[in-house]
Amino acid sequence: MKRNVVSIAAGFAVWSCLWLLGCTVLGAVLSIDADGSMHGLFVPAVFLSWSLLVSAVAGATTVLLARGRIGAVWALGVIQTGIGTAVEVSLWETAPAWYHLAFIAALLPAHLLGARVIAARR
Repeated sequence: MKRNVVSIAAGFAVWSCLWLLGCTVLGAVLSIDADGSMHGLFVPAVFLSWSLLVSAVAGATTVLLARGRIGAVWALGVIQTGIGTAVEVSLWETAPAWYHLAFIAALLPAHLLGARVIAARR
């Protein structure tokens, strides 16, 4: 049980650090409005791709630390989907609706994909 909690916390920390780092770098490189708004197709697609990669890495980290227990990855994915939904709703005006909906819908599957890739290699 303790290992699962630690693995979930570590996966959450990995996701948060990578997401914030990536947003900082991408925000500096790409054309984003001063208020953080993203318009068009390219910029939101880049951020969505980053989210998928970060979520897969967090899922992989979690399953590694949980010694293959996929339940810990499910828990992390559900937690992050809940938090992600709240954040996306609060930022709804900053990006197209398709971006927010895709971001929310992809969180859990991307976590599970990262975990399955690692599990398949073991």
